[in-house]
Amino acid sequence: MVLNVPARRGWNGWTLARRLRVALLSLSLLLLLAALALVMVLRKADRVLTDQVQRTFPARLAASQLLTSLVDQETGLRGFALTGDQDFLEPYRQGLVDEQAARAALERLIRPDAPARLSLLTVDAAITAWRDQYAALRIDGQSGSGTDDTIQFGRQLFERVRQTNAALDAELTDQLTSARRAAERDRHIVVAVLAAMALVV
Repeated sequence: MVLNVPARRGWNGWTLARRLRVALLSLSLLLLLAALALVMVLRKADRVLTDQVQRTFPARLAASQLLTSLVDQETGLRGFALTGDQDFLEPYRQGLVDEQAARAALERLIRPDAPARLSLLTVDAAITAWRDQYAALRIDGQSGSGTDDTIQFGRQLFERVRQTNAALDAELTDQLTSARRAAERDRHIVVAVLAAMALVV
C-alpha cells in the first residue's frame, strides 16, 4: 500500500519554498526602494551644494564691489571735506551708482531665509548711518571745511561699514563651507548604508 504524503505547507497553505521566495522578493524590493531613496537624498544634497556655490561666489564678488564703491565715495567725500574742491565729488557720485548695482546683485543672490541676509541688513544699517550722519551732511552743506573731529567721526562710521562688510563675506564663506560639509556627510552615509545593504544581499 502506497501512502501519498502531501507537501509541507506553512501559513495559509503556502509551501515553505514559496514563503522563502516571497520573503526574498520582498526583501529585494525593500532594498531597492531604500537604495533609490538614498540616491535621491544624495542628489538633493548635491543640488543644494551646487546652488550654494552658484550663489556664494557671485555674492562675495558683489560684496567686494559694494565695499569698493563705498571706499570711492568715502575717499571723494574726504577729499572734498579737506579741500572744498568739487572735483573730489565725482568719485562719490560714481560710487553711488556702483553701490546700487552691487546692492541689487546681493539682493538677488542672497535668499531671504539665508543666514547671510541678516549680515547684509547689518551692512545696510552701517551704510545708512555713515551716509545720514556724515556723508549727506557734508554734501548738503556744500562745505569743504571739515574739522579734524568731524573727519575722524566720519572715519569711525566708515570703519563700521568695513567691519560689517567683512562679516558678510565671512558669513557667505561659512554658508558654503557648511553646505560642502553637509554634502560630504550625506555622501558618506549613503555609501555606508549601500555597502551594508550589499552585505545583507
